[in-house]
Amino acid sequence: MLETMGQWFADFFTNLGNQFVSNEDGTTPLLGRILLAVFIVLAAWFLIRFICFILRKIFRINKTNNIDKSAKSFIVSVVKTLLWIFVAFLVLNVLGVDITSFAGILSAITVALGLALQDVIATFAAGVLILNQKLFISGDYVEISNAYGKVEGTVVKVSIMTTQLNTFDNQMVFVPNGNIIKSNLTNFSKEKLRRIVYTVNVAYNSDIELVKKVLNEIVDGEPRITKEKLPVIHVNALKEYSVEVVLKLWTDIADYWDVYNSLSEKILIAFAKNNIEIPSSTSFIVKNTQE
Repeated sequence: MLETMGQWFADFFTNLGNQFVSNEDGTTPLLGRILLAVFIVLAAWFLIRFICFILRKIFRINKTNNIDKSAKSFIVSVVKTLLWIFVAFLVLNVLGVDITSFAGILSAITVALGLALQDVIATFAAGVLILNQKLFISGDYVEISNAYGKVEGTVVKVSIMTTQLNTFDNQMVFVPNGNIIKSNLTNFSKEKLRRIVYTVNVAYNSDIELVKKVLNEIVDGEPRITKEKLPVIHVNALKEYSVEVVLKLWTDIADYWDVYNSLSEKILIAFAKNNIEIPSSTSFIVKNTQE
């Protein structure tokens, strides 16, 4: 009886071992292929988790980049999905499944999705370019203009698909990144200073030297106008009804609109005190009628 049991165990382990040895035709038995596929899946699970962990570590360490949280998560998800697709094809190949047909179907699906989502893909690529090149960051004041119009405001958030702007009238505008790449982009916050070009019209009988003196006094009395670059005041054009005088000033980015808007009131008050006339086409017509 012991000999019979010994022979049974011997035959069992011999047959089990044969499952991991190549058949006579050179193929691997099914059990061996299944166990190898399970091993590949387990190894891939640990390896993919490790790769994703390293990617998150890199994103966390490199805090100077301009990639937002959603973009980082998206990149990790794409890498993870691509790796699992590769593992799936590898497992099917190990199990002896003909993956040629699957590859053809996958290629057809990829082409169809590429055509259907080409705008989305282009927008995604534009987002990657904007984030990588750091064309602007949160807090920058930008102007985006193209043949269809323009929009300007403060950048609130830069994501992988859209850029969020806060306009002067406190509206949130979401601009697709694909449109930004195709448009003219002006980033007013890249430099510390921004130039103000302000024009004012005076009558032909005005004392130009007095006009310049009054304007200089306004400039000198405005502390937000920087002295790093000297202001320029000169006659710019001789128009039909008036003389155009231009002021070219420099101020900090943050003070640009406050300074620009305050000039109108200060010039109006100063010109009234010095009897400097700001003509209009209406007053010119009335004057000619009286003559």
